Amino acid sequence: MAAKDLTGAIHIEFPNDIASSLVYGEPLQTQPYDKKVRSSEQAINEVAVAINQAKFPLFLIGNNALKGGASTDILTLIEKLQAPFTETFMAKGVVPENHPLHLQTIGLPEGDIVNKAFSRADLVIAIGYDPIEYEPKKWNPLLSPIIHIDVQDHELDNYYPVKASLVGDLSANLLRLIDQIDQRNEIDPFYRNVKETILSDQLLHSTSNSYPMSPQRIIKEIREVLSNDDILLSDVGAHKLWIGRQYETYVSYQMGLLQWVSHFREQLVRNLRVLIKK
Repeated sequence: MAAKDLTGAIHIEFPNDIASSLVYGEPLQTQPYDKKVRSSEQAINEVAVAINQAKFPLFLIGNNALKGGASTDILTLIEKLQAPFTETFMAKGVVPENHPLHLQTIGLPEGDIVNKAFSRADLVIAIGYDPIEYEPKKWNPLLSPIIHIDVQDHELDNYYPVKASLVGDLSANLLRLIDQIDQRNEIDPFYRNVKETILSDQLLHSTSNSYPMSPQRIIKEIREVLSNDDILLSDVGAHKLWIGRQYETYVSYQMGLLQWVSHFREQLVRNLRVLIKK
């Protein structure tokens, strides 16, 4: 039985020579996995102090934020800090991408306009992020300090220097953290310029009449045809990167990249149940 991520019965298949071999030993003992654990007051205070002292915080949202059911709390924290945010391909829709503080989905192998924001950040607040989604070396070459907020502890990585962390129930920890965060009134001008550059780039290519049609134009046309409740599925390939970067999602079940079909299946089933009830 899987106790984490996609919970439930699983099937493990071995090569024939391994499956037919005799093995000896006792089953490994495991610790119960409790997603509802809460961080200590000391941990909350340490994270709050680090965030309040940062001049140019930046949010990076990852896959586990989908499972934490904390979209509203994440958005509240973002708006209180007036700090921009980006997300990995696997976290699209946690916070609506048409939000004015959204920059651009991160994940292109060679980097993108949004990567410029990380050169400004003196603190990256990573919520639900796993390095396997987009390795830290590609977005944090300057080794900016990290606030790690997730349902599980962070992995060790030279390019992921964690300054403080909150591990456990995302919603519960974020609600306690929000109470200790100082209200800010406007986004940093550098980040605003990055946002404007991103929008200018999108407008240039998504309105192009070139032939063959640009990927940006194709995705723009698809986005305009589909409603907020429609679902777009993409197979792997170069088009997956364009869709992950360019296709705006407003709720978490709107897009599925088949490279991560198991994650998408879990989210799709959960949200279809909600739609059916409505």
